[in-house]
Amino acid sequence: MNHMLIQWLREMSAVEWAGALTAFACIYLTVKNRIENWPWGIVSVLLYGWFFWVSKFYANAALQICFFLPCCIYGWWVWARCGP
Repeated sequence: MNHMLIQWLREMSAVEWAGALTAFACIYLTVKNRIENWPWGIVSVLLYGWFFWVSKFYANAALQICFFLPCCIYGWWVWARCGP
């Protein structure tokens, strides 16, 4: 089991790694109640959207760009106006 996980992690592309790391940064900053979480979330959404598009997972790419991206932008806007 452990060797399968290691192999899977080695096969991840740089875009997948970048998407995962920016998502973790977003989550960490959200837990810390910091407004800086929103740009990290937007970068993560864009990276995953591009990755899914290149991988021909068009519905997942559309979900990232058409739903999660507007949600991040709106969340950032509301947080900037009203606070957490």
